[in-house]
Amino acid sequence: MNRDEVIKLLCLICEAAAEAIDNYVNISGEKVDQMPEYVMPTSVFRALSDLSRPVILEANAITILERIGITMDTDTGHKVRKILKSGKIDLVTLSPVANEQDRRAVVFIEFKKWYFDENNNFIRLAALLSSIPGAGFGACVIMRDTKADDRWHADIGNRLPSLIVVAKNVTARTRENKPCCVVGLAALPSAM
Repeated sequence: MNRDEVIKLLCLICEAAAEAIDNYVNISGEKVDQMPEYVMPTSVFRALSDLSRPVILEANAITILERIGITMDTDTGHKVRKILKSGKIDLVTLSPVANEQDRRAVVFIEFKKWYFDENNNFIRLAALLSSIPGAGFGACVIMRDTKADDRWHADIGNRLPSLIVVAKNVTARTRENKPCCVVGLAALPSAM
């Protein structure tokens, strides 16, 4: 995937996550603080499936390897299983292909509500991207209690210049009536 394709897909993902937050608040009557984290990936799942992209929620190593056509007993299979152990990636999407033999560009997305640790959150994504030939990109999508034009987004982009940063405002407010936004941070395999 090239940088423009990543930006386009990350914008779609952030828009779907922001819409999910607003829908949750409007339907439930709760404040955004009470929203379960899984609301974002399920809405992004739907948005991506509308693009005819294969999408998997809560994908473990076995599922990922099966879907991209890599057997468990290869070096890649062992690396992916070691990286994920018993864990899962919140959402995995694959590029649509003409036939199952074609390599797919895998995109790994982790969702976070409020808390983001750039070191820990990107370590696993970086390891996966470097282990899988033809991987697309890895991203963290974070719900933050700030506006989309907050200085934090620029600061993280300056600290990690190869990072692609997309931010979308959310209409819903926190319990303290603070603004809210969704920030997508993506990196291509070569940048991680």
